[in-house]
Amino acid sequence: MADETERNSDERRRVCSDLTEGSPSPSTSSTMEFYEEHAKRYFDDTVVRMPTEAQEAFLRELPAKACILDAGCGSGRDARRFLELGHCVEAFDASPRLAGLASEHIGIPVDVLRFEDYQTRPEKYDGVWAFASLLHVAECDLANVIGCLAASLRPGGVLFASFKIGLGPTVDDNGRAFTNLSPVSACLLVQNEPLLELRRLWREVGQASLGATADWLYLIARRER
Repeated sequence: MADETERNSDERRRVCSDLTEGSPSPSTSSTMEFYEEHAKRYFDDTVVRMPTEAQEAFLRELPAKACILDAGCGSGRDARRFLELGHCVEAFDASPRLAGLASEHIGIPVDVLRFEDYQTRPEKYDGVWAFASLLHVAECDLANVIGCLAASLRPGGVLFASFKIGLGPTVDDNGRAFTNLSPVSACLLVQNEPLLELRRLWREVGQASLGATADWLYLIARRER
């Protein structure tokens, strides 16, 4: 089993390394430009909106003093709460300005990193939290990114992710690109990742950033081996 896990991790690293080749797409670039230009506005808008129900659903799956990766941490709101609850937390975000604001808010370093550049950290985390962040990964890259995150979980570890409900990619009025999922496509995304098993899938109409509302799809998946 150890050899198989190592081979899977090597393959994940190779796949993720392949994702770094080439330049970001125009939609990815416009998304990055938005967060860089409006980092303080986005921080102020989201840092006070605590997704308590989603956090609690995630935390119930974790051991005490869990090691958590906040993947695409935004304002750092969630990472800070996890730290305050006694967990060990690491975090990254693609926007340098937002990562700086989040680091000040959380009190820990926040890496500047795109999902597409993330390389597997084999079996390091009890939980990976990706709230309103994976939805900016292009649909063609999403399965590989999910695989890299899954391989970073310890056996029994859990992944939380949220997406806006819809079909295919969209770009909002601010130039941000989104990959939207239906409940069926979210199930397939998890089912197609050999390391993961879907634990829970639910939807909620709630606030999005900058005063918008959204029909959200939340999922929790567990690494079974």
